[in-house]
Parts: sequence; C-alpha cells; structure tokens
Amino acid sequence: MTRNVLATPIPEQPLRRRRRELVLLLAPVVLYMVAMGVGVALAPVLLERQPVLLFLLAPLGRHLLLVSPALDSMTFVLVGVIGYFLVDPFMYIVGRRYGDASLVWIERRSGMMGRGARWLERLFRRAALPVLFVWPGPLVNLLAGASVMRVPVWLVINLAGTLTSVLLARWFGEALGPLIQVVRQFVEEHVVALTVLSVAAVVTSVIVRRRRVRKLVNAERDSVVRGDEPEV
Repeated sequence: MTRNVLATPIPEQPLRRRRRELVLLLAPVVLYMVAMGVGVALAPVLLERQPVLLFLLAPLGRHLLLVSPALDSMTFVLVGVIGYFLVDPFMYIVGRRYGDASLVWIERRSGMMGRGARWLERLFRRAALPVLFVWPGPLVNLLAGASVMRVPVWLVINLAGTLTSVLLARWFGEALGPLIQVVRQFVEEHVVALTVLSVAAVVTSVIVRRRRVRKLVNAERDSVVRGDEPEV
C-alpha cells in the first residue's frame, strides 16, 4: 500500500519546509534526467573519447556493452555499478517520502508514462523483490520507496541485481566482442553525422514529451472542472 502524504492539508511553515525538502530531493533526479539527455545526445562522440563519462551520464545497457572493450574488468564493474546505482537512493527516498504523488510526477516528466510503466507497477505490487532484482532501475526504486520497503532489504536486493546486470553485460560484451568492435568502428568513422542525428533525436523527443505532458495536464484540469469521475 503506497501513501500520498501530499493529500493532507499542511500549515504554512511546515509546507515551506516540505517544499524545500522536495526541491533538495528532486534536484539530483532532475540532474539525472538532464545528464541522461546529454549523454544520449553526445553518445557517438563520447564513445571513443570518454567511454566512462558516457556511461556515467547515460547509464543505459547499450552504452555499457559498447564501452566494454575499452575497459578492464575491474573498471568496468565499478563504473557499471556506480552508474546504475547513483540515482537509485534519491528515487527510493522520494518514493518513500511522497508516495503515489511522486510516481505521477516522475512518470510525467521522465517520459515513463504508458502501458509499459503501468504494467511494471502492477508486476511490482505482485512480486516486489524479484522485480527489484531483475529491474533495479529508477521507476522500480521509486516504487520500492512508495511501498515503504525496508531500507536494508531494498539496498541488498538492489545492489545484488545491479551487480548481476553488470556482470551479464560484461559477459555479453566479451561474447559479442567482434560485433561490438564493428559498431564502434562505424561510429568512429561517422561520428559527426551520428552526433548531429543523435542530438536532433533527443531534442525532438524532449519537445514531443513536453507537448504530451502539457496535453495530459490540460485534459486532467478540464476533467476536474467538469467534475468527471477519475479513472481507476
């Protein structure tokens, strides 16, 4: 059962403290979203020149595979675990502190809205620990916090799942080594064109997402004005 602590009226002074607290908690989350966009946009140029920075900015599975040949095993594991885990504590704390309201806020602003996110939420409520182990990503950590999962349990399962994901990525990186080298070579030969395309794709994605969020917010506002029943 998740909580929505924002639904209860709060006196002015505690409300101001709550807002400051929310800003401090959300600042790393917003920074993570911005860094993700920058990393994805500049991925072609960072892949050869700054592979560690690429993954730390945009900790995606495809980036971890692509940087695998450039890193020794120990560095790969450290970078992988740090990159994946860095934002997780903040997502967990935000979810634990603000419950369902934080889920709505993050989903709208991160582009995680849709059937996939809803399906993952339903799956988490049925099997929280296995889902956290298999998908220890931002949304699942938010769900873990909102469900008031105990901190030691969350930490152990999250780190175990994260380490397993990194080790699997290393294994696949070694197994697919020749193919990855071909991809890296292609990127290096067309780095300027691919970077331009990547930046354009990220900018387009941000514009489309903002329009979709604005449309959804307007639709919900109109629904409130009309007095419609909320969807279950």
